[in-house]
Amino acid sequence: GLQPGADVKAVMRQLDLLLEPYGGLGTIPRDKQISNFLLDGELSQLEQMATVVPIIFLAVAAFLLNIVLSRLILLQRQQIAALKALGYTTGQVTTHYLQLAFVIVLLGSLMGLAFGAWMGGGLTAIYADYFRFPTLVFRVSARVAIVGVGVSILAAGAGAIASVLQVTSLSPAEAMRPAAPARYKRGLLDRLGISWLFGVSSMMVMRELRRRPVRLALSSVGIAAAVGIMVVGRFGTDSMSNLIDVIFHKEQRGDVTVAFLQPQPVGVEHELELLPGVLDAEGLRAVPVRLRSGPRWRESAISGMPTPSRLRGLIDRNGVEATLPAKGLVMSAKLAEILAVNVGDVVEAEVREGKRPVLSLPVAALIDDSFGLQAYMNIDDLHRRLNQELSISLVQLKVDTTQLDDLRRRLKRMPAIAQVTVKSVVVERFKSQSAETMQVMTLLLSFFGAVIAIGVVYNNARVALSMRARDLASLRVLGFSQREVSGILLGELAVQMVIGIPLGLVLGTYWCHALMNINDPETYRFALYVSNESYAFATLVALGAAVVSALLVRRKLSRQDLIEVLKTRE
Repeated sequence: GLQPGADVKAVMRQLDLLLEPYGGLGTIPRDKQISNFLLDGELSQLEQMATVVPIIFLAVAAFLLNIVLSRLILLQRQQIAALKALGYTTGQVTTHYLQLAFVIVLLGSLMGLAFGAWMGGGLTAIYADYFRFPTLVFRVSARVAIVGVGVSILAAGAGAIASVLQVTSLSPAEAMRPAAPARYKRGLLDRLGISWLFGVSSMMVMRELRRRPVRLALSSVGIAAAVGIMVVGRFGTDSMSNLIDVIFHKEQRGDVTVAFLQPQPVGVEHELELLPGVLDAEGLRAVPVRLRSGPRWRESAISGMPTPSRLRGLIDRNGVEATLPAKGLVMSAKLAEILAVNVGDVVEAEVREGKRPVLSLPVAALIDDSFGLQAYMNIDDLHRRLNQELSISLVQLKVDTTQLDDLRRRLKRMPAIAQVTVKSVVVERFKSQSAETMQVMTLLLSFFGAVIAIGVVYNNARVALSMRARDLASLRVLGFSQREVSGILLGELAVQMVIGIPLGLVLGTYWCHALMNINDPETYRFALYVSNESYAFATLVALGAAVVSALLVRRKLSRQDLIEVLKTRE
């Protein structure tokens, strides 16, 4: 530890000079140490995730609550007018609906806080399995709870006040009458003289949608928000699967990686290739370095690879393979950004082994890879610049998996070998560390997206039935069949789905892009990848919600008492 106010960089320089004669590899500040770096990155990612995802949910919830309250108040305009006529003031009526909104918000907030506390405790327990903290206690932040409840109250209040004022601004006599119908005029199809091609019912649907474009837009946006949340819910799993495929299948093509205590002469890979179960072997050279450009630096390692390489690919995060040039350095695009260099610039590589030379290496190419801050060179060019004979420090093995256990035991008994890494074990460990958290987030977001989708679609259909009950009953009396009347009502819902689902897929992809950017770019750099299965899942849930809502509304429509609906209020 350092004293408060100490100059960290000055202390590091003095330590480097002091330890260099004894083989020191250079001091590393705490924020660059692997354990602290990974932990800070994980905490930063969680903090940003806890900011972005709730904003999306609160915005969608506020939007939907506003729509529901607005439509509820508009449906009750005659009752509000009666209250005004009986002497109730606008303030009293507004207060009544505000109290209703606050009750809804309060009940929802209590359930949300309880559910959030339960989920937070579960996620904390998951992290306790992977990080060893002295104390790890989950607490519900009062600030977070107040912000969440406050935003919901503001949204509900705004919706209630705006709608009540819209109704109370009318005179009681005018408000007690049904709202004036929308203005009727000939549409484009009528002017073109081709409306007969679509049938009477279809033209009724199109005319109603044209007369109420705001309602169509709001309903479609609500459906889109639900679909988008479901896309976001499955994005983490898709991206993690894509990352595993790029790193462990396209890039790391071998099954076993053997690391030596010291660089070994070329030819040792051929000896390993003779072991039972080994199908192919390829040697690689890893040189620990500190890459520097002016005052900027990062600890890294240069991977020396043969050209072409059979078992080690150079793959960007979109799965596209790059070509390793015969000369020069290829580095991660993120590393080049940190060092403020570009293709054609020269960086200093302070080698951390052997005689520790300082190499001046031209940047030949950049690669937007998926993991870490990497650097690559042709193995022959690397040894030429090091002024060393060819040697290898790693060997990639392609093996017969049926003989893997026996091969691993043989390798571990060899004295020159420092570590044997089996790719399948690493992949399983990687999945187990991330899959549990990803699954929780996926199930949570998918559940809420499905609930919102069902709520939005059913609410739209139910409100449409309430607002048009008299018109639909009149059509029945005029001779329209139950099927035709249902088609007119549900046709509007179908149009909303046709608009809302594609919009939701686009909106969800945009949200995924925003979430992708909150990851620590020095650790993981996810490609924007959403599988077709995720798009299909979101679409099918939305369509399922539409079908269920349509059946419920059609059932209610078939049970209407035509005489009761058509009664004229005195």
